[in-house]
Amino acid sequence: MVQKKTVPGTIALSLTASQFSAYLTMFRTSSCPPGNEVDVQDKWIPYEGQRMKKGMLVRCAIQILFLNNQLSHQEKCWSSLIQTWCTSDYLTPEGTIHPLHIPEPDVHFQNVIIAMSCTILDELRRQFYAHLPNQFHKSPYKTELILVVQFVVQLMMNSVAPLQFMLQLVLSFGTNIWALAILVNGITPLESLLCSFASSLNKDLYEEEELFVVQLAKQGPSYASNLIVLCFTAQM
Repeated sequence: MVQKKTVPGTIALSLTASQFSAYLTMFRTSSCPPGNEVDVQDKWIPYEGQRMKKGMLVRCAIQILFLNNQLSHQEKCWSSLIQTWCTSDYLTPEGTIHPLHIPEPDVHFQNVIIAMSCTILDELRRQFYAHLPNQFHKSPYKTELILVVQFVVQLMMNSVAPLQFMLQLVLSFGTNIWALAILVNGITPLESLLCSFASSLNKDLYEEEELFVVQLAKQGPSYASNLIVLCFTAQM
């Protein structure tokens, strides 16, 4: 699938949300799950061979969601997309995936890549091979994360049903709060969408308080303070 310059529609349409997440992890980390089932696992097995070129996976993942309308409307796929680009592309010695902290780029850089992302996403909607500017080759981690965040913003804007599982989406960013801020800023102009996001987040926090507390303890006080600042700034 990834060796070609296109994603076959039959493959894209046959994927489940769980398989989509698993394949993202496989190609991101050059690994595979143990056994014969393609599913998300706690431990992964690295495989030998050439790693995927930077820029190919992000284009492939986005085009799959353009082709598969059912997956593109599932919030869990949005979280899988974000989490993949907030995950290291190398496994730990124990065979587990681990989060990737990406230093916050300056505001000018963010705005430039956000503007570029609109053009790239428009090209990917029409064809597989979208040109990635030099910035994507020089700073692939920062630029590709901004690109997928902008894509998720578009998916959220096109969503008709009330948003669900927004706590999972928030947590998928890990410590990359600056990228979460891009998402929140992207949906802020649409008041109804921002309210839906906040309503789902409040509901999840009430129902999954223990999970959130565990994540706060895991990430440390700076994470909590940055998250609180973002919430007040966005007036959620």
